[in-house]
Amino acid sequence: MIADSAPTCPKCGARQNVGYDILPEIEIDKDPNAGLNIVSFLWPLIGLILYIAYNDKSPRRAKSCGKWAIVGTIVGVAIVTLVVILTGVFIASI
Repeated sequence: MIADSAPTCPKCGARQNVGYDILPEIEIDKDPNAGLNIVSFLWPLIGLILYIAYNDKSPRRAKSCGKWAIVGTIVGVAIVTLVVILTGVFIASI
């Protein structure tokens, strides 16, 4: 007789089905969500919060939110820099 806790048969080495019916509650890694990506792009701080929130349960979604938060930050800094330069040029021309 094979013990209930044995992963394999001690005589033949065949695997036992012990514990396969009791799986831990793991959320299946979900695909990135376009809505969350847009929110992350427009408000990078929220994207960072979403990255932290999804990092353990859904790494692909977290990575996507984090990536779009970084892209949104870079685009925002570029736009602000361009506006400051154009404002300075406009003021200097007056």
